[in-house]
Amino acid sequence: SSKRAQEDQRTESDERLFIQIVESQDSGLHGTTVSCNALDVSANGLRIQSSIPIPQGSKIDIWINVRSKLGKFFLSSRVMWSKLLDDGNCAPGVKLRKGDTTNFNQWQAHIKAALGRLFYLWALSGIFYLIA
Repeated sequence: SSKRAQEDQRTESDERLFIQIVESQDSGLHGTTVSCNALDVSANGLRIQSSIPIPQGSKIDIWINVRSKLGKFFLSSRVMWSKLLDDGNCAPGVKLRKGDTTNFNQWQAHIKAALGRLFYLWALSGIFYLIA
């Protein structure tokens, strides 16, 4: 559906974030906290760059500080897939999960507003191109 496609629209990101591995098939990772970077974000998920491999199925908590907005978002997620990058880092794709103590709804509103601004700027650039 178009609503689903809109929710899954991704935008590149380089926001700094911290993750804590809450649950993993690798019990040695439980409680591990890692400083990471976001590679891209959507209303329902993120692709992260991590210095340690995070197995598919792991449950991770995320604290992301968005530069354009004062304050942090606290999010809960599940690793849906994980890819090893050429530089040795890991790039897990995570699906965000709703939770009573998370900022899931605020995150969705923030991303939808940001994507709306990007579309507006993209449309404007196209209009200027056509006029020039």
